[in-house]
Amino acid sequence: KDKVNIHFCNKIYQDLNECLFSSDVIHKNMTWDKLLDSKWSNFSENNYSYFFKDFFNVKRGITTGNNDFFILNEKIIEKFKLQNYVSPCISSVKQIKNNETKWILNKKIPESHPYIQYGKEKNIDKGYITSHRKIWYQVENQKIAPIWFSVFYKEKPQFILNKDNIQTLTSFHCIYPKENFDLQKTIEILNSDFFIDCVQKNR
Repeated sequence: KDKVNIHFCNKIYQDLNECLFSSDVIHKNMTWDKLLDSKWSNFSENNYSYFFKDFFNVKRGITTGNNDFFILNEKIIEKFKLQNYVSPCISSVKQIKNNETKWILNKKIPESHPYIQYGKEKNIDKGYITSHRKIWYQVENQKIAPIWFSVFYKEKPQFILNKDNIQTLTSFHCIYPKENFDLQKTIEILNSDFFIDCVQKNR
């Protein structure tokens, strides 16, 4: 959203590229916290001039309308022969922790397919979201995000690198860098104590 209250101080774009991503500056004894604090210790809150949106586009994850129907395990895929109509996806943080693979029904599938007919028998097409689609069983085809942000968390928020290049649902916000940042280093910055503290204070 336009009013994301996560601030970056003046010249952060240059800092990210010339300072934070420079191997000459980062060394084994320098933590992200110390680097950020030392770099920005003289800035007051009034000097902040950049927002998260200046460096990243943010979208919600995919809304299926009925996860029980559209998010599948291998047993259901095999039973209904859906191998050609699904893509791997992450639907929750728990799934990541359990190293569990699930699949989303997001590829073009004929209406005559037995699984679609099964869905109609279960009135899946009558749901609020599904009934407002042009084709009730076609979920949105969203661009895969390289970074996710967990919407629900108990202790502290977390940014996750999408190493497997797969889809995700509304349990995560999808983060799209506007520049060609080094993703691994970007994740380290976003998950630094300094940045996470900014997120929690401006939530």
